[in-house]
Amino acid sequence: MSITTFAKLITTPGTKKIFLAEIEPSEQIIDWTLNSGSVYYTAINVIAITSVYEDGVLLTEVTTLAAVTAGKWYHGKDKLYLQASSGTPYSNVIVVNYKMYIATEDITLNDIYYQGILATVPVIHQQKKEPYYGVSIISSGAVSIHNNKGFFDVIYKDYKWNNKNITILLGGEDLPYSEYAEQFGGKIINASLTTSKFDIDFRDNKDDFEDTIPKNTFTTAAYPNLDSEDVGRSISLLYGTVFKVPVVCTSLGLGTATSLHSFKILDTSVCSVTTISQVYVNDVAKAHSSASVSSATFKLATATYSPGDSVTVSIIANESNPVEQLKSIASNVMSVPYNSDNYDTATVALAVTDASVFPTGLAITEAVSFLDICGDLMKSCMGSLFNNNSGKYAIKIWNVEVDDNLTDIDFVDILEGFKAVSKVEDIRKTMRVGWRKNWDANKYSYTQLSSDTTERVYGITKSKTITTLQSTSAGVDIYIGRLGMIYETETIRMEFTSKIQLANKNIGDRIQISFKRQDADSNIEWLDTLPVEINMIDKDFKNNIISVAVDDLKGVGVNVGKWTSDAPVFPSYLGGGSMATWDKSWSTTQKEYAKQNAGFWSNDDGFIDNTDPESYRTSRWW
Repeated sequence: MSITTFAKLITTPGTKKIFLAEIEPSEQIIDWTLNSGSVYYTAINVIAITSVYEDGVLLTEVTTLAAVTAGKWYHGKDKLYLQASSGTPYSNVIVVNYKMYIATEDITLNDIYYQGILATVPVIHQQKKEPYYGVSIISSGAVSIHNNKGFFDVIYKDYKWNNKNITILLGGEDLPYSEYAEQFGGKIINASLTTSKFDIDFRDNKDDFEDTIPKNTFTTAAYPNLDSEDVGRSISLLYGTVFKVPVVCTSLGLGTATSLHSFKILDTSVCSVTTISQVYVNDVAKAHSSASVSSATFKLATATYSPGDSVTVSIIANESNPVEQLKSIASNVMSVPYNSDNYDTATVALAVTDASVFPTGLAITEAVSFLDICGDLMKSCMGSLFNNNSGKYAIKIWNVEVDDNLTDIDFVDILEGFKAVSKVEDIRKTMRVGWRKNWDANKYSYTQLSSDTTERVYGITKSKTITTLQSTSAGVDIYIGRLGMIYETETIRMEFTSKIQLANKNIGDRIQISFKRQDADSNIEWLDTLPVEINMIDKDFKNNIISVAVDDLKGVGVNVGKWTSDAPVFPSYLGGGSMATWDKSWSTTQKEYAKQNAGFWSNDDGFIDNTDPESYRTSRWW
């Protein structure tokens, strides 16, 4: 039987798996030979050239040698032909980017030959730091490539490997290239060579976000009257509604020699202010003059301000959506443009919509890691930033939605080590959320929510405090309501090892699991098609096993009602029929399906049906 789809490949026992590695090193070319006129060539021993740069400027590829003119290049068999934009290649920095194709066995896909020198298949680790929000741990992996014939001996030194792209794909049998599934996309962080092996370590692209921001600083060239202590200080980045942010006096160097002192609020080259709400001097509201939103400046008279006073400002800046703030900083400050090359635009677009109920105010006044800022933004909207299997940035806002077509993992698929754990730190009676941050004092306003159920059931009276960047009470009310529901009861975390049906999954993906002690038993009732979310996944393709850590949707999953059509019905495999009105005679499986896929009005006592204990606290608002 011919196997031509990835889904069939990973669910059919004994299928032949083939791994591909697409590696994209670069090389600075300094050895050129004059071909004719102003066209030079150099010997090239690669299959594909993806691009050529001259002094950082992209040159144009042409399809024939005759078409090579200034600023153009042509790859002809084993030579690269090029005419520099000006002068000769020797007088410019010419960098060539390659693409190498290797596999665990010789194979041709899409008319491209993959050399079978991939010695080991990767082990890939992906994990969330926090189950509810944040930035995932930087994912990593490694591969080894055969070097018995010395292929890498010369190019190891000539090629630049570190910080270059690598993509790992899984397929096999009769799959076309389009069915090969990307398992990892990221950057090479280490390349080592021996006489027998060329080893590559790699990790995901979040490395690009580990740089510090803001980038621009105050200089005397732009602000000649700066105080010496403010030279080199970061120009702030502000987004959304922010409260009492410190500002820099750009005329402090004049001291008392001026009657009006000037102040700069933010870096207008990358963000903008729409309203200057209030200026404070030594924490007292004061009138200001000469306000300009276009230049983000204002002035204070010497009767109001004296050199050495503390000056802060409350403003409304552009962009209050936390996901949009992340995108804006990445694009305008970090030079990572928002496009389909860098982002999983489908998940990010959905996240923008889901995060719109959580307006945030962000002030970056001192040098800080952008990755840390991403974590603060994600915490403020219950979002997770991670890299998908293609290496693109993806964002998901945590919710309780459960798809109809979840991947099933059951007793047969679970190989060993099933373990369930609940932790007391997941249960708190009172949740406190900090919001409307005072950026000068580093203090917050707080909203609090308590649950009597937690104390009555668990005897727990402890509280948990989470500080956020949220700027509105409406957003905080939604946020604390959801966190309160999550922390009110325990979260069941599970760990197990399975076959490779989960090869195309990533953290944040949801599956459903069923488990029992032995084949003849029925599934454990609470583990019968239970929706769960993946928090950690280790893909050990060498041993054809995948280890995962999941949770039961924070103990909330099936207990939240959802708007449905006027006449929701059970699927045929559950007997069909209406599920518009709760019926205590339904089977356990039917009740679980109804809770996952519909909403039912509850009485004040928490029951959908007072005569059915199974209907208690199973239809709550999210």
